[in-house]
Amino acid sequence: MSKHAEIDESRVIEACEAASAVEKPNLSKIAREYGVSYNILLGRVRQGKQARTTRKPNNKALDEYQEEALRQWIPELRNCHMPVTPTLLEDMANLSLKRAGVDRVVGKTWVYRFIKRLPKGMQLAPVKQKMKEIKRIQAEDAWKLTFWYEKLKNVVRADMPARLIYNFDECGFQPGKGKDQKVVGGSNPPDLSELEHSETITALECIAADGWHMDPLFIFKSTTFQETWFYGSDALPPKTTLVGISPNGWISDELILQ
Repeated sequence: MSKHAEIDESRVIEACEAASAVEKPNLSKIAREYGVSYNILLGRVRQGKQARTTRKPNNKALDEYQEEALRQWIPELRNCHMPVTPTLLEDMANLSLKRAGVDRVVGKTWVYRFIKRLPKGMQLAPVKQKMKEIKRIQAEDAWKLTFWYEKLKNVVRADMPARLIYNFDECGFQPGKGKDQKVVGGSNPPDLSELEHSETITALECIAADGWHMDPLFIFKSTTFQETWFYGSDALPPKTTLVGISPNGWISDELILQ
């Protein structure tokens, strides 16, 4: 057992009260009378230190209310069959800090410390997500759809506002085949061309049950935005279209949170 765990806090409080009752207390004598550590009594009386159990740990990145919001959010995602990955937890923690006006991010090991602090009653722990063959997944689709709609029915019955019920879907496509190929045409060089690179673009839609819809989001495969995507094109009007980027052109937890 650690040294601090053996401290009788009630005796320390009584010693502090005794020291406060006189103008110039003899801390050594009071510490001996009450059987407490002189250094602890000195820290409480002269330096205003608090007990370890009552002060906020200085290594906690999030406040208690922020961690409580995450603890409530995890079961909600699990009920929607969305895997809560460490990366997603880290992104949500950083987003919580950003919304609070805090200009910092959590450390790389924060997620794992947070998981260890989860209450045992939540019955949550790191688990390995197993891959499945596509045929097995397809065979389970009918049951999963039925189960999903039963879950949706419970949400609707719980008087959930229509504005908080969303349909979210994505679609990936390639703008071109990305290679030279033979086509049927005349002997003159045709004024036809194909895109040089075959890259994946992901399109996302999000519609609420009350009719509200998010502006469409297109995700390009890139690490930086390129002016050529927008120059002279009416296909991506900036006021009604959202544009994102990712290294592979796919959706990511970070883009979802944004």
